[in-house]
Amino acid sequence: MWLPFILDSASQIVFVNTCHYFVLLRQKGEPAMNLSENSCYTARTNLDQQITRLRSNRASFNVHYWGATRHHYDNPVHKHSFFEICYVVDGEGTYQDHGIDYPLRSGVIFCSRPDISHQIRSKDGLYLLFVAFEMEESECTEETIQQFHRLKHKETFLIDDAHGTPTALIWRALITQASQKFSLNDGLQHLSHALLWSFVPLFKAHNEVAQKRLPQTAKTLYQAKLFIRDNLTQPLSLETVADYLHISARHLSRIFSAETGETFKNYVKKERINQASNMLLSTEYPIKYIAEATGFNSVHYFTRVFTRETGKSPALFRKESI
Repeated sequence: MWLPFILDSASQIVFVNTCHYFVLLRQKGEPAMNLSENSCYTARTNLDQQITRLRSNRASFNVHYWGATRHHYDNPVHKHSFFEICYVVDGEGTYQDHGIDYPLRSGVIFCSRPDISHQIRSKDGLYLLFVAFEMEESECTEETIQQFHRLKHKETFLIDDAHGTPTALIWRALITQASQKFSLNDGLQHLSHALLWSFVPLFKAHNEVAQKRLPQTAKTLYQAKLFIRDNLTQPLSLETVADYLHISARHLSRIFSAETGETFKNYVKKERINQASNMLLSTEYPIKYIAEATGFNSVHYFTRVFTRETGKSPALFRKESI
């Protein structure tokens, strides 16, 4: 087990003892954390009251809020300026990041990155832990700033089967301790600090593994999708994207057909509609602005395509979501 952070002796004792406890429970086949909704409420209340700022000689974090609930259902499409990292203890649902859906199940840890539109949906409810935070950059070392800036731009932001990772063990230990009516602030401080620092190596390690395992065709498709997503204001012809990837337009066309089951043109159109839908739901921008921001050359053409693809005009789509 790695320790990706420098802890004092008291923090190391808290960390090692609590993680050892949860490992023993897992070996016995017992649930490591089965708190009631009242206990979850106590945990998040204690954390919200006691852990709002975390400081060390390397970094300072402002913690905006903590979450622990056994019944998290749907929230609207939205974005924020800080990190929000979530751990699915149990349940199933869907996480939407930049218009793309990803399945949620027990053991998933995912990062809602700053300035990215996202949404959580669950029909039966998720047993969910989450924390929202940002750096106080004026009190952070340059190395720390770069580490968290890289986390913001990681290609891997959702990790399956993370129950056995140090991050999950720390998080379970923290919530269990915080669920006690009289929680010791020092213990919560040590575990909270350890938790935030664990996010950097957690996502870094999984990103490196994913890149090593990814076949060349999948890498090319992934890079093409990223380029399309980040350049929706542009015309985005097949030739333009192929030139960016240094491959032929014919080869890129074959990749899209074989790997996605649709043409390049249809994929781009779908991405434009998805992004427009997110903007209609999560912003108050005028429809003309949204049309331009998603690459439609006129509001009339945008309205016609959007209505054909969704069955509703942009104005009606926005109105019915309020």
